[in-house]
Order: sequence, then C-alpha cells, then structure tokens
Amino acid sequence: MINQHVIDKVRTYIKDNNLDGMYITNKINLKYIITKDIADRIYITLEKVYIMVGSIYINEAKGLINSNDTSIINVSDLSSKEEILGLLKDKTIGIEAKDLTVFNERKLTNDYRVKKIVDTQNLIENIRMIKSNEEIEKIKKACEVTCKAFNYIIKYIKPGQTEKQICNELNRYMLDNGAQALAFDTIVASGENSSNPHAVVSDRIIQKNDIILLDFGAKYEDYCSDMSRTIFVGTPTDEMINRYNIVLNAQIQGVNSIKAGVKVGSIHDMIVQDFKQYNLENKFIHTTGHGVGMDIHEVPIIYSNNKELGFSEKMVVTVEPGIYFENEYGIRIEDTILVTKQRS
Repeated sequence: MINQHVIDKVRTYIKDNNLDGMYITNKINLKYIITKDIADRIYITLEKVYIMVGSIYINEAKGLINSNDTSIINVSDLSSKEEILGLLKDKTIGIEAKDLTVFNERKLTNDYRVKKIVDTQNLIENIRMIKSNEEIEKIKKACEVTCKAFNYIIKYIKPGQTEKQICNELNRYMLDNGAQALAFDTIVASGENSSNPHAVVSDRIIQKNDIILLDFGAKYEDYCSDMSRTIFVGTPTDEMINRYNIVLNAQIQGVNSIKAGVKVGSIHDMIVQDFKQYNLENKFIHTTGHGVGMDIHEVPIIYSNNKELGFSEKMVVTVEPGIYFENEYGIRIEDTILVTKQRS
C-alpha cells in the first residue's frame, strides 16, 4: 500500500515552496513510500502520484493502486519518454540532490526539459525520522536478534579463532535466528585493529587477554538495529578496565539524557566534556550516534554542530561513544534507543 502520510507531507511541501512536483529517486525513500522495492522513480504532484517501474514490476505496481490519483508508468516502454516529457516539461520540480546523478540531472533538463530543479534537502529523510508504532515494533524485533546474538557469541569466542571465524559465526547466528539480512557489514576488530573505528575483518588470531570490538546489526522486515560491544578474552589490564568504565559511564549518561525537546548536539557536547575530565576528548573521533530505521545511518546525526534540532518522541537513535588509541586498542559501546518524553 502507498504511504499516504508521506504523500500528504510532500504535497504540503510542494504547495508551500511553489513547486509543480517532486521527483523521487532515493531507493530507500521509494520503498518507504510504496512499501515495495520495485520503483525506479516516483513523481508526486498536487493532483497525482506517478509510479515509474520496469515492465517486470507492472503487475505488482498495479496492486498498490487504491485510488484514482495514482498512475503507473512503464519505463521499459520507449513511449514512456514522451509521457514523462509531458509531465515534466517547463516545470519546477523538487529533487533529492544527494541521490541524483549528473547523468540523470542532465536527463531532466535536456530530455524532459524541466525548467528548474530545486533540492528538497532531505524532505523524506526528515519525515522518516519519526517512526510509526509499526516501525518501532520492527526495530525492536531487530534489536532482539542482536541481543541474542551477542549473548551467543560471547560464549563462542576463544583464543585461537580468527576475526573472520567469529564474524562468520555471528552473522550465521543472526540470519538463523530471525534476521532478514545483516543491517551492515559486521565488524570484529581485535587487539590493535580495534583502534580503527571501522576496521575491516581480518585473519588476525585472537590472543589470550585480547580486546575485541564488535559492531553488528540485524534487519527485520526492512528495519535495522545497531549494537557495539567491547569485550575482553581473559584478563584486561587495569588501564583497559578504567578506560572501559569511562566509556560505559559516558554512554549511560548519553542514553539517560536523551528525551523529547533536548537539543541533539548537546548530547555530543556533554560526552566530549565527560572525556575531557580524563584528557581523552581527542580520542573520541566520531559522532555520538545517528538515527536508525530502514537505513542504518539516518538523520538525526548526534554531533555538536546539530544545534537547532531537538529530539522528538518516536525517533530511534544510537548512542555510541568510543575512544581509540592508535595501534593499541579501541573501546566503543553502542545501543539503539527509542526517544520518549522522559527516560525511564
């Protein structure tokens, strides 16, 4: 079914910004609007929604139509060029600039003779920030998969295994226990590899008393979860324990401080100040978190420059402070949380 809530929001934007329509190309946004991964493009006007699909998806697309204000355009048919030209010629349309290639931009202006294109600046991504109850339940299911996977993998890990072995087993468990797919490429980073926040899984062998940073997520019915944990195989040093507790306390404080109305950037600033007490602020080299939904990295981005936006109820975000010591080790702890009026 077509997501009428999004259509209504887009039409309000079209009207308020004196546009003739909005031309949508982002794959996740397309799926968000029609709940199926079949659309090549969608063009929305105040009067009609045009779903553009290849011929193999025509029947599926027809099944989405529940009103007279929706039409299907078969882009596999050469005659569709004239049909689209009739829709776009001499029009001022909104586009998703981040996702529109130079080739397709030229196609709009040269082939379809669009008069003017206007960047809609994450319009649909901003709509997606606030989750419906159904979306929240799907993310919760994805989180349940990652929680179970973590409880499983910490019993599986032992010295002598490689990062790749652990990664493959973690992925297998998630896929065998409710995950539709992986939310992103799993990170298993041990020893000095953990000092790279986005380390690539390697053949490094786990040593006795090693540190391992795990970052992994599951998809459940197209919605993601995201979890990071730092664990020790054997006995960590006192320094590692102290630094782990500093990160853990910062993460707990960040989670407990997020509620509706709080400015997004203030959470990052607060965690930087926490680390500053221990002269570790320069070891925190990434954002505090990000939105999660159909995509693993969505808005809002929890960073100091995000001063104007406040958290709203039903946003889903991560909180993931971390500190990294080059060529030594890194520590990161991350959870996916739901924004509410008050933290419980």
